[in-house]
Amino acid sequence: MKVRWKIFTVAVCILFIFILNAGAQESFDDSFAFDEGLDSEDSSGSGGLFGFLDGSALHLGGKASFYVMGILGGDSSSAFFDIDKVDDAVYISPELFLDVSYAGRSSEVMGTLKFDMQTIQEYPQDILNELTLRFYAGDFVIEGGKMKLVWGKGDNLHVIDNFNANDFTLFIIPEYIDRRLAEPMFHVAWNAPIGLRAEAVYAPIMTADRFARDGIWKPSRYAAITAIAQEILAVQGKAALTANDAASLMAIAEKEDTIIPSTSTFDYGQIGLRLTYTIGMVDIGASYYYGHYKQPSVDLSGYLYAMRMAESGDSSYLSKDAALPKVHYDRLQVFGLEAAAALGRFNLRGELAYYLTGDIDGDDPWTRNNSIDWVAGFDVDIPIHNLNLNVQNIGKYVLRNDRIGSGSYPAKYDVDYKANDQYVTDQISIVLKDTFLREKLALSCNVVVGIGVKDLLVKPVVSYNVFDDLILELSGMYITSGDNGDFHDYQDNSYIQIMMSYKF
Repeated sequence: MKVRWKIFTVAVCILFIFILNAGAQESFDDSFAFDEGLDSEDSSGSGGLFGFLDGSALHLGGKASFYVMGILGGDSSSAFFDIDKVDDAVYISPELFLDVSYAGRSSEVMGTLKFDMQTIQEYPQDILNELTLRFYAGDFVIEGGKMKLVWGKGDNLHVIDNFNANDFTLFIIPEYIDRRLAEPMFHVAWNAPIGLRAEAVYAPIMTADRFARDGIWKPSRYAAITAIAQEILAVQGKAALTANDAASLMAIAEKEDTIIPSTSTFDYGQIGLRLTYTIGMVDIGASYYYGHYKQPSVDLSGYLYAMRMAESGDSSYLSKDAALPKVHYDRLQVFGLEAAAALGRFNLRGELAYYLTGDIDGDDPWTRNNSIDWVAGFDVDIPIHNLNLNVQNIGKYVLRNDRIGSGSYPAKYDVDYKANDQYVTDQISIVLKDTFLREKLALSCNVVVGIGVKDLLVKPVVSYNVFDDLILELSGMYITSGDNGDFHDYQDNSYIQIMMSYKF
């Protein structure tokens, strides 16, 4: 079935390109008429692939890249250049993005195809990475498709941008927009004559955050859930094997894949409203989101009951489906405010959000408590060469945290539990950038500090534009963390990476 799905997805993508190509050829005369008002610089181009001619409303571009990443932390580098060891942690990946767009008089379509080994082998549905159909009707902009939508004034850090999930299979190494997963949705924006912009969004389904299933980037929390499920299924499998029940054995083998619920249903639909307005030098906004958390919560009540019964001598409950972890996605409402302003050399920005779940009292261990989330920061051009400094603080305060562990289950099983009883997640992100040689050489360094939990991430990047749009880039990441830090699972995953990319 997976092979058929991959073949079908690739075929649809190829058909998509050639339909656009056919449309461009049929509207060739109209395209030239549309571009008559453009000057020669705007209308010039390479003509693209598939014989597209200059002046056509159809444009094809993209990016090709190739990187090699070597993990240096822990014992990962011990096997480098040692032919007697084959477990050296090296990641090699070629990637190809194709961007296709066609612009009419009052409408346009844009699509992006993504080709890399992980996408093709594990997530073929993401070969069609994005697809947006848009048309303009007076003051209204109406669009739909598989889209990435960014809400909020933060700079690559947001707390009110909730429609798209994140791909954490490589932790936070890709840039913010690159690790966002496009979502099928409809988006309507009204640009009112008074300067007000109103937006409404409906996404019929939800994509959950994506994590590595194995390897060094797999979160330990999900590994623990998997271990519990496997323990129970092993007991069931042993019983079925003893009874020589082949049908039950086959059913048990499929259960692990069904523990996490599918979110591709209308039950996981998402809606949102946003108003933005400019008052003088200040941009302000307010938004509302209704949907679900994109990271799961786990109900372990059945498992804990089975363990208590096993301690009393009755282990039969461990073989029941009721003992399996019950994974769910908490229903979520987000009320958000945002603002940005220029003050002298400084560009100020901020977001503030109230996250409302079903656990208002804070005593349900299997549902997240309500929380206050924020982003606040600035960037400034320093009058030394081309230096730019960006500083932001992102954080969360879990409300009613004094009720965690107040029920009949130990606090450590609560989805909000922190071993150090610190229920304020507070990180400082600092980015320093500079350019040289007429902006052909770019240097940057991103530092993330987790306040109170000994988290530290340092990511330096050196990139050089060799010629045209061929870029050579050398980067690395140093990660360290305390026992209670957000980066604890990855503290041995420091790396160095070299990448070559070409935009066309």
